[in-house]
Amino acid sequence: MVFIFIKFKYSSLTAPTASLSETSPTPTSENILSLSPNPITALSGKTSSADVVLEIHGNAPTLIQLEIGYEPSLLANVSIVPSDFFVNPTILLNNINPRTGRISYAIKPSNQQALANRTGTIATVIFTPISSFAKTTTLSFLPKTVIYESGEQNRLKVGYGASIIINPGIAIPQATSSANF
Repeated sequence: MVFIFIKFKYSSLTAPTASLSETSPTPTSENILSLSPNPITALSGKTSSADVVLEIHGNAPTLIQLEIGYEPSLLANVSIVPSDFFVNPTILLNNINPRTGRISYAIKPSNQQALANRTGTIATVIFTPISSFAKTTTLSFLPKTVIYESGEQNRLKVGYGASIIINPGIAIPQATSSANF
């Protein structure tokens, strides 16, 4: 029999300071970013991808900056490309650092673009898993991920990353319908 003890500590909450609230406004629109599918099952050595899905709750964004982290020892040939959610978007930043495992990407919709949908894929992350063993890794939104709306920052409520289940790519013999005797 195993006993687990959990100790809770109570501390009173204090109001944020004026400087904190000035530099980090509370989002009035609660936009959501997610990576889809989740989880991703990928074969080592074969190209795979994850869509960056934006769910808009409020005004359309004027700029989206994505910072996505990944494990560079398990994912190679990483790139990110725009999707069709925005018509003729401007890509302001597209840096991939394979040494640190960081994707830095900024996309701006065309001027005053009316959106047909409130949810859609804004970009796709493409990668090749590399592992000789079955492994699980993640694509995660990092703290510098932000959504601007009419020049105001912090319109992102939450960003959901994705787990990647890497299978080593061992060939499994296929059963045949004919037998040779």
